[in-house]
Amino acid sequence: FRPASLAEALELKRVASDSLGREQVKPVVGNTASGIYPDETARCTIDLSRVPELNVLAAGGDGLTVGAAVSIQH
Repeated sequence: FRPASLAEALELKRVASDSLGREQVKPVVGNTASGIYPDETARCTIDLSRVPELNVLAAGGDGLTVGAAVSIQH
């Protein structure tokens, strides 16, 4: 699944967790962990890489805001 907003991602996670069980739902961005934890499997993955609220990178008077999905290269 690839939600387009944070609200959609949260709702999708709630519905999938209720249906499949929390341990079967895995939110991911890039999913590098699959190489580190190859035995960890989930029946449902939720790709958060396109959620705008998680891709914020901004500098302002209050400091730097870095969203959870911003890559290390940025």
